[in-house]
Amino acid sequence: MLSFRVDIPHITHQMRSAGRGPAKPRPPWHDDSVSGTPVAFVLGGGGVLIEIGFLLAYRSGDVLQWSGVAVNGAAALLLIPIALIAFREPFSLGRLLGIGLTLAGLTLLAR
Repeated sequence: MLSFRVDIPHITHQMRSAGRGPAKPRPPWHDDSVSGTPVAFVLGGGGVLIEIGFLLAYRSGDVLQWSGVAVNGAAALLLIPIALIAFREPFSLGRLLGIGLTLAGLTLLAR
């Protein structure tokens, strides 16, 4: 009878000694399965709050023509610090330009 066994510690040792170095530990929000993690709940809660905001704006009689653009721009601006701090995304000149254009667009919409 033929048997097959995978020796994970041995394979990991071989990979490290091949010059790849030890793997960096990944934060829990980088897990492949996001369901059930706090990130999924926060993301879902944000979506629910955006929809409640649309319903309340409609109920109060506001014009909803540009509200989607304004909400998406504001949400993008609010997500920048989260991306920088929690996900360690690099900050670049292109992102700074995007922030400036988003703020300019929101300013023009508010007039």
